[in-house]
Amino acid sequence: MTIENAGEATLRKQRICNSAGENDLHLVGSGPGMVCWPSFLITGQMWRAQVDHFASSHKIFLADSPATAKAIP
Repeated sequence: MTIENAGEATLRKQRICNSAGENDLHLVGSGPGMVCWPSFLITGQMWRAQVDHFASSHKIFLADSPATAKAIP
């Protein structure tokens, strides 16, 4: 797991395995869970404004699509 800064929120990044291969999952915040899964060929960066808004009250799971360059098939 690695740590990176994304605007106001600090993301914890880890690699997950699924039926499409391996891809990055970013975790931030605490509280009720919120999953943000992007569309095909888009990374979790598209949710940056929502992360900054909800990270103080929710645990957010940001996934990078397995089709992005960050994904490992």
